[in-house]
Amino acid sequence: MTTPGSFESTRIEGLPRDLQFRLDRIIARLADQTHAELVFLADQSGRLVAVEGGIGEQDSGILSTISAGFFAALREIGRMLGEPHFSVDQFFSGKNHNIFITTAGESFFVMIVYRSRPQLDLVRVYSKSAIKDLQSLLSKVSTQLVSREAAGVLDTDFAAKLDRSLDELFDGSIGS
Repeated sequence: MTTPGSFESTRIEGLPRDLQFRLDRIIARLADQTHAELVFLADQSGRLVAVEGGIGEQDSGILSTISAGFFAALREIGRMLGEPHFSVDQFFSGKNHNIFITTAGESFFVMIVYRSRPQLDLVRVYSKSAIKDLQSLLSKVSTQLVSREAAGVLDTDFAAKLDRSLDELFDGSIGS
């Protein structure tokens, strides 16, 4: 039940299909086990790696980006307290939704949005199991990302947007 639309625009591109399939399957299983409305795996910058479900009209890409800011802030607090490998394992309870966000490897996190059932302890148990399953896959994702960054590969949409922004900023006067 992956939500299309904006997910595609904020997704990490270029992962091998078998790797993406395995990541998607783990996240889908976690969503099923926790009866979650939304579960996503994202990198520390908020780029979605895998997503299952959705919450009404909410944009999963925006939620992952905002969550990444929260994730980074907690990691920075840990660093400031002398905890270089500070892990995030945070629960939030609201009137209609509960959120559980947890560290997955060095630079990824999982967010689970669900209603009142199941209990938080079950969400933690299932998420720990899923993260254990994700560990070796996340190292492959990290390797892929580092390789592309080392090669200087940029998202073509990003490059086109940057070109347009620079043209607008300098009113097309670059190079003339």
